[in-house]
Amino acid sequence: VMEVFIVGHSGFAFTALDVEGSDTIHELKQKLAAISFADSFDYLYVDGRKLEPGESLDSRGVEAGTFIVIGFTIPVVYLSGKTLYVDVQFCELVDHVKDNIEDLEGTPAETQELWCFGGLLKNGKRLSDYDIKKGNTFTLIIRCQCPRCQLRAERRRD
Repeated sequence: VMEVFIVGHSGFAFTALDVEGSDTIHELKQKLAAISFADSFDYLYVDGRKLEPGESLDSRGVEAGTFIVIGFTIPVVYLSGKTLYVDVQFCELVDHVKDNIEDLEGTPAETQELWCFGGLLKNGKRLSDYDIKKGNTFTLIIRCQCPRCQLRAERRRD
């Protein structure tokens, strides 16, 4: 038996959990469901890598003291109504979410504004800073990059 730590919905707080190295990811999810994590995540990550359901903890190099981060799929809605689904980790940087959107859609990260709860999600902040959870939705606004729009934006900032 070994103890791992689950990084969940309370920022950088974590929950200790006793597991066996032979436990599969599916079994780990069942253990988490038993301690109130049931509907709060879709995926689990170790060192930024998504853990697959049939794998054992041993096969992914999970050892005692490992931090396992919950992740989920979040809908990102364009103003046009188009919806994109992005896999995120609870403590992921907003910048990284934008990079993922760029990889999926080709929309440059520097032109993206992500909004949730009526507020702008700022680069350099983590999703956990905003208490983003499974079930939330992001709104994506694409800023125009033409020189005329950039000049207007600079004037508004001044």
